[in-house]
Amino acid sequence: TLTGAADVAAPVSVVRARREGASPRPERGRATGGTNVLVPFAGEGSVHLGLEVPHGADSRSVAARLPASTLRNVLVALSIASARAADDRERAELRARDAERTRFVSMVAHELRTPLTGLGGYLDLLLDGRVTDPGVEREFLERSRRMTDGMAELVGDLLEMSRIEAGSLRLTIAPFSLAEACARVLDALMPIADAAGLRLVRALPPRLRPATGDRRRVEQVVTNLVANAIKYTPRGGLVELEARAGLTSAFVLVRDDGPGITIQDRVRIFEPFVRLEGHDRITGTGLGLPIARDLARAMHGDLGAASVAGTGSTFVLALPGAADRDHGSIGAALAAVLEAEELALE
Repeated sequence: TLTGAADVAAPVSVVRARREGASPRPERGRATGGTNVLVPFAGEGSVHLGLEVPHGADSRSVAARLPASTLRNVLVALSIASARAADDRERAELRARDAERTRFVSMVAHELRTPLTGLGGYLDLLLDGRVTDPGVEREFLERSRRMTDGMAELVGDLLEMSRIEAGSLRLTIAPFSLAEACARVLDALMPIADAAGLRLVRALPPRLRPATGDRRRVEQVVTNLVANAIKYTPRGGLVELEARAGLTSAFVLVRDDGPGITIQDRVRIFEPFVRLEGHDRITGTGLGLPIARDLARAMHGDLGAASVAGTGSTFVLALPGAADRDHGSIGAALAAVLEAEELALE
């Protein structure tokens, strides 16, 4: 195989590295020192495989002592090894994706099996005529309705995740009033907070700079964060929504004085279907936070959490400001806000 491959007329380039301070030379290649012998790697575009000869070697003597056929044989062997390594990496990635897909399908099946089993049991009792009390019958119907609502929510979340991962999510990115978006969320959730016996406090400055993002999706993310805070905060507790905005970044902070999240669980909460220990009584699909973070990142923002177990949590949504042109700065700004919130909680 190597002998045949060596007959292929691939050009051999001998490139000598330019010493520091020397005048530029029109030599091709990415020499790192000494003399480099390069041959194009077939099928890989502009990629070259090569050998680096020790510094100080003369390029003419290298070309004379290493015939082109020998060089091609050596470099073809390298190309074969490189191709096999690439194939191994690709197979490993495919196996990992297949395992993740299997785990995801298993979790979806588990999340659907429980309500479907309960729903089937209630329907069997009602259809068999074994429920004679009208009050009990209505209770069973109401439970069945809640189960179907939960399954519909799960299916909707799965479709949302599918659109995000496929890149087919349509976003309308533009400057918008962050204060108005947050106020709409609070107005919608205020009755739920009242019913739960919680104080829902807003900290929205009257002259807040605009943020940049898809307003409807931002309201969706903030609604998820505030609704979660209401779920996990005990009766008599406090949930606060604060908004800040500058020229280059904007933040929405949702604080609660609930049970808090341990350091180990703080990363896991953004994984699909994760339910933390002791939170079994809380209803939900386990997809809200992963979707919220994916939406934030799709809008060139991010989502993070600061928390102290037994004290409370703060979820922070970071978005570009109206004048932001450097999306890479969002991560550093979010980290600074999370650090400050962590200290405040402590």
